[in-house]
Order: sequence, then C-alpha cells, then structure tokens
Amino acid sequence: MDFIAKEKMFYYTYIYLNPMKPGKFTYSDYVTFLYEPFYVGKGKNNRIKDHLHEKNSSNKHKFYTIQKIKRSEKEPIFINLINTSEKCAFCYEIFLISLIGRKDLKEGPLTNMSNGGDGNSGYIPSQEMRIKISLATKGRKLNLTKEERQRRIESMSGNKNPMYGKINPFLNKTHSEESIEKMRKAKLGKMMSIETKNKHKELMDGNKNPMYNKFGFDHPAFGTKRSIECKIKQSEARKLYWKNKKESEKNKCQN
Repeated sequence: MDFIAKEKMFYYTYIYLNPMKPGKFTYSDYVTFLYEPFYVGKGKNNRIKDHLHEKNSSNKHKFYTIQKIKRSEKEPIFINLINTSEKCAFCYEIFLISLIGRKDLKEGPLTNMSNGGDGNSGYIPSQEMRIKISLATKGRKLNLTKEERQRRIESMSGNKNPMYGKINPFLNKTHSEESIEKMRKAKLGKMMSIETKNKHKELMDGNKNPMYNKFGFDHPAFGTKRSIECKIKQSEARKLYWKNKKESEKNKCQN
C-alpha cells in the first residue's frame, strides 16, 4: 500500500513569485505571499524549473516576466505548494488561478493563459506527429553557453535527478531485435571527431575509468566465455570499423 501511495504522490502544484515586487499579497485566510505571484502550474519531476530555461514560449507574458527578472540580476522565486496525485494537483491549480486571478482577464496578476487543469500528461503523439517532430529536429544542435550547460548539469545532479536512488526501470529488460537493428543502422559508418575522442579519453582516463586497476578475480568478466555468435558479431564489427576508417583516410588523401 505504501508503494501505491508514493506512486500517486508524484505530482505537485507550484507557483512563481516576482522578487521585483515584494509586499504582502493575501488572497484568503490561508493563501498569503511575500512577493507578487505571476504563474501557477502543475507538474512532476523537474517541471517546476523548466520555465527558467525556456528560449521561447507560447505564453509570452510569462516568458518576458521571467526575462525581465533575470535582467535585474535576480531569479524568479518558485515554490512547490503541495505533493499529491495528478487529479488533485490539477484541482489545486484551478483553485489557485481562480483565487488569485489572471492578468489577461484583468482579474489578478497571473500570466496564465487558461484556467488550469488542461495539461497534457499521458499524451502519446501519433506516428505522423513523431515523424514531423523527428524531421524538424534532425541535425539541430543546442547552442548553449558553458554557464547554461553547467546549470543544466547541476539541476539534474545528485538527488535533484528524478532517478536518484531509484532502481533503473530498464533493469532486467532487453531491447527488441527491431530496436537493436535501428540503433545499429543509426550508428553504422559514423566516425567520432578527434575532439569527441579526446573528450571521451579525458572522461575515462586513469582512475576515472570504472575498470581501472581491475584484474583477475576483480574483473567482472573473469571466468566468463563469449559465445560463438558473440565472437562473430565482434569480428564483423571490427572489420567494418577498419574498412570505414581506411575509406575515410583514403577520401582525406584525395581531397
């Protein structure tokens, strides 16, 4: 029963406050803030922080409010108000938006564009939509600054990561033959750049390598034997690798 209860408490309702507008903002006997609220939302995991890293948004008012706060060398204040089930999180979101009021309706300071309860949890895109998204994003690279990359790393490190301390959901599972073939074709003939190779080398160099100084009984593969099928696959992979490498070097010489 405890496990079921925890499963249902994954969602929460949150609120964003504007540090540029301090004061006492009271909306009922139980709802008071020391800064003006400007957005109410519902989510799970790290959804509460997503608005801070948006490059664009359909909600322009919320987006520009956050940008204005950042330009003033401050950070928006966000508060997780309640951990609950998805249904209750939606209800509390609707209640708060109604209580505080939307700015576009001239009822209050919130930049929300709806009355809440209209999130897309559990939405599964159609195959056609997946193809469109794939074509639109293929080859696109994130032009993040070092500071933004570091901020993303810190936001997902340690116990901030939603998978921290949890059992990997893929444990004891295997990819289907179809998935394996797709991944194989995607990587086929691709060569890492020298820069990427050097980065990998630095990350796995010396005692950074989890296999560093592991020999004999300490080695996880000690006493195991590869199957004939495994040996053939590895042999073919090595042959293909060297074939592609020779062709790549040949093309460089011709150019």
